[in-house]
Amino acid sequence: MKQQMKWTIGLFVLSIFFVQCRKSIYNNPGLNAGTEVTTTLCGLVVDENGVPIDKALVQCNGKNCMTTNKGIFILNKVTAFENKTDINISKDGFFKSHKTILVKNGQTPFTKVVMLKRTLVNYLMQGMGVQSPLEINYPLIFLPSR
Repeated sequence: MKQQMKWTIGLFVLSIFFVQCRKSIYNNPGLNAGTEVTTTLCGLVVDENGVPIDKALVQCNGKNCMTTNKGIFILNKVTAFENKTDINISKDGFFKSHKTILVKNGQTPFTKVVMLKRTLVNYLMQGMGVQSPLEINYPLIFLPSR
């Protein structure tokens, strides 16, 4: 019985690693990105509690900037595409975030990005493919080894 339990837990842990190694869905060459425009992108980066994240790195098409202490970023003179422009946000202690923005010529889009803290519970939930671990209120249970 103990041997079977060890195998079950081992397979569960191994499956988490396989789920983490899936192909990126963000680079879709079949999507028409639209007309190329030069624009300014701005936004707000917060954690799951709505607290602004200071000094997060925001990147878009070779341009980058850091968020202010109020979580605000402004990327000036970014070459973007009207139908699909991707931004990437990273900060130590948080999962990397990715957002696709629709840009219209002559407009400055504003976006809000919520970053998830890198904790054991959030890591396990991400590995299992759960969209929002914030909506689940189950406690994490550790089983004894013997």
